[in-house]
Amino acid sequence: MNALLGLNYDSPKVFSQKSDSNKQETAYPIKIENKTENGSSDKKLIGDQTPPMVFISAISINNLDTAVLNLYDLKYNQNFIKFSFSGASASDLDQLQYRYKLWGINSDWIYTSGTEAQYTTLPPGNYMFEVNAMSKDGIWGETSAKVNLKINFPIWQKWWFILAMVLLIVLIIFFIVKQFIKNIKEKEKQKAAIEKRIADLELQALRAQMNPHFLFNTISSIQFYITANDNKSAIKYLSKFAKLMRAIMENSKSARILISEELRVLNLYLELERLRFKDKFTYEINIDPNIDVDFEDIPPMLIQPYLENALNHGIINKQENGHILVTIKKENQYLVCTITDDGIGRAKAQEIKQSKGYNYKSRGMSITHSRLEIINKMQNSNLNVEVEDLYENDIPAGTKVRIYIPLKPDEL
Repeated sequence: MNALLGLNYDSPKVFSQKSDSNKQETAYPIKIENKTENGSSDKKLIGDQTPPMVFISAISINNLDTAVLNLYDLKYNQNFIKFSFSGASASDLDQLQYRYKLWGINSDWIYTSGTEAQYTTLPPGNYMFEVNAMSKDGIWGETSAKVNLKINFPIWQKWWFILAMVLLIVLIIFFIVKQFIKNIKEKEKQKAAIEKRIADLELQALRAQMNPHFLFNTISSIQFYITANDNKSAIKYLSKFAKLMRAIMENSKSARILISEELRVLNLYLELERLRFKDKFTYEINIDPNIDVDFEDIPPMLIQPYLENALNHGIINKQENGHILVTIKKENQYLVCTITDDGIGRAKAQEIKQSKGYNYKSRGMSITHSRLEIINKMQNSNLNVEVEDLYENDIPAGTKVRIYIPLKPDEL
């Protein structure tokens, strides 16, 4: 029997009683080295050499205990999981040590003397929890306890849902773009129709500016001067008439003309009417000094029909001479033209018209009104024409007409 010459002890490391994932500890069985007389050593392990067993005793999901299964198929929000485990050994159970790992989360083993492991807010994926036990003598169990977990992705993170959403967004964008293009085409179509309507109205306005009565009376006046051998008056009348016709023809080619050009036409028209009616009336045109008549422009032939109406229905039926005042000024985004006459008024003019059986209807004002409505639509303005009957001591004393003409944005 060999004599016991000496003992060298390697003690196992002391384990804490709580799980600590930051410390990896290793335990070793006690080694006793026996030295013989000839100096050789004889090493052997002292203690229980039986490997311990381990099993998972309980699993809690979102703080709810569940039956222990080999595989869990969980929803995306069932991600707070606690594992409880126990060991079995021939030695004292209190001295068992454990190591565990959640594959897919932990890269290294976590060593502990506790019997629980918990994980919070686990992301979707596949995991395997594995735990092993070690006896007090440093013997690890030959088998580990394992549980498989599958935490599913939420529906909005699944590939088919994402694909469906992408396709839906693409379809929505497609229909929005398609509707946008359709709206643009529809607006272009409406714009083309409006422009055509404006062109038609301008042509009608050109024809209606000089109504048949005016043309007939003008030519008759020229003929009267020629017959009376008043060549000077005839030439003067004919010259003004030719200038007026030429100005109207030129202005009718443009959608907008300078205010100075419109004033030239109005002056020519009023001069011809004064000659024809033998100075039956006087007139005055006042322009706001803030208006640059050689720069700012307006649609042509909007004012003349209202002058014609003031003459034919207000002034001519008056026994004494009359007066017409034309003022043009700026008000906000409008150019306001006011035509004031001191004629007999609309009610009396209508009575005279009916008594004479005069059935001619002036189309100039109705066409002008239609043109202004279309301009409203194109410029999103609130253009209108206001007519006011004037009275003096409750007796009709004329008519005042206000025409609101929108200015272009660069003229505001």
